[in-house]
Amino acid sequence: MKPYILIYSPFETVSGYGAHSRDLIKPLLEQNKIDNKYDIKLISAGWGSTPKVYFNNCDDYLKELFLPHIIPLQEVNSLARPDLAITISIPTEFVVFGIKNLAITAGVEVDKASDLWTGLIDQNRDSLHKIIVPSEFTKDVLFKDVKRFNKNNADVLFEGVDTTVFKPLPDEAEFTDKVAKISDQIKEPFAFLFTGQWVNINEYMDMDGRKNIKGLITMFYKTFTGMQNDVSLVLKTNAGNNSVMDKTKITDLLFKIKMHAAMEMKIDHKQLPNIHLIHGNLTDEEVNQLYNIPQIKAMVSTTRGEGYGRPLAEFAAVKKPVLATNWSGQLDFLTNDKFLFDYTLKEVEEFNIWKDVIEKDSKWAHVVESDVINKLSAVYFNYDGMKDEFIETVSNNIITNFNINKMNTRFVEIVEAMIPVIDVDLTAINKKLQSLKNFKKR
Repeated sequence: MKPYILIYSPFETVSGYGAHSRDLIKPLLEQNKIDNKYDIKLISAGWGSTPKVYFNNCDDYLKELFLPHIIPLQEVNSLARPDLAITISIPTEFVVFGIKNLAITAGVEVDKASDLWTGLIDQNRDSLHKIIVPSEFTKDVLFKDVKRFNKNNADVLFEGVDTTVFKPLPDEAEFTDKVAKISDQIKEPFAFLFTGQWVNINEYMDMDGRKNIKGLITMFYKTFTGMQNDVSLVLKTNAGNNSVMDKTKITDLLFKIKMHAAMEMKIDHKQLPNIHLIHGNLTDEEVNQLYNIPQIKAMVSTTRGEGYGRPLAEFAAVKKPVLATNWSGQLDFLTNDKFLFDYTLKEVEEFNIWKDVIEKDSKWAHVVESDVINKLSAVYFNYDGMKDEFIETVSNNIITNFNINKMNTRFVEIVEAMIPVIDVDLTAINKKLQSLKNFKKR
């Protein structure tokens, strides 16, 4: 009987965990189509309010690869105990009913893991045979307060960039109608891009989430006031879903932020640079096309903290600069200080506390405004030289050492080491059985 692997993850969702799940599951399914070593079953987990729509728009190859392995929810309770249970989620979701159990988590975006998480890891120390995290930052934070779990069973495995998808495109490359429309919308010759979900926003503009988008917009306005025909900021974001209501909410908020900034700066709002909103799903190929729009010159993130920061690595593989906060998981691959914003650690705001995930006394990074302004200006005014330096010191390293093939190879090795398959020579066994039968007849 083939070893049985059960995987529980939000692989159907359009989320960071969903994308990472698909990247890890895909090579296992592909390898299994070749050698047929395992019986692999998938349970589709939820991820907050994120809808399970990924397979509605993906290519037929992925549908044919994944869908036959998905277990209907009504059958989950009748599943047999797997030889290996794999969970890709946060620690409160870890599945530990396999003979062996592997947990994969992005972990933390603050300086302290929740007591519940570290307690669960310690409590399940005999059942959790390995935990994989994507960055050295996550490993350091998640396990510093773990007391009894064997930390030798904690591995770092980066979220690899698919360099067959995320790559520079030739000047003559054609875009889909959707991306071509976005490109036409950007009239300015130089645009910075931000991607990420905008949470904890309200009409009073007194709240901002982990991605610090309102803060980024305000600092962008201060940097490029009076340059509205020269430079813009492109936001690919939503506030939880891709509905018309969601887009209207963000559009209204962007207008209020602009009016408020103009009032604070005592200038006409027409002097502030444009913000272009991209709202709605794009395929991975369309995201790469977005990254390759000629007017989009760099990516920027003033994030409070990241477990890894996958879009930052993917954009860097297109060989354009990425500017980001000089703290948390992205520092594994963003290694040039010229493109990293200074910061101070401050306690997480009350409205960003997330019970059993982000604790009240935890801290995360607040970028230094003056440094953000200086570094945005440096990239804008010295673009060619800064771009060349970024490619040499960061992009090339990501393409070579943080690619999806290296991640996949290592992940398959980890799985196979946990449930090694013994190749059995059935012909030799049958011959021995026959000889035993012949011996008994004598």
